Amino acid sequence: MPLGTKVSKERIEEAFNADVKAAIDSCCKLFDDFQNLPNEVQLIILNMRFNLGHSGLEKFKKFREAVNNGDWDKAADEMVDSKWYEQVPNRAKRLVERMRNVAKNC
Repeated sequence: MPLGTKVSKERIEEAFNADVKAAIDSCCKLFDDFQNLPNEVQLIILNMRFNLGHSGLEKFKKFREAVNNGDWDKAADEMVDSKWYEQVPNRAKRLVERMRNVAKNC
């Protein structure tokens, strides 16, 4: 379609829902028991997945190990110890803070 073509609300929702499903499916492949992680951890990981893509998040091996072990502080440490943290500092700092809050509240 040419630039400026109007897109229906239904099509926008369809594309959004497909993107969300793809991200969730990706996370289920990368994390042992993604669907049973605390909701806040799922949201943090999904945010990272949207930002990094599947292959980018797949490279966070120590982070994924910490999450799979339920070690939220270690997961936050691994988030900080990455190029991603320097590349998107505002997003990364917010997500690290959220992960540390999960650790405090468990």
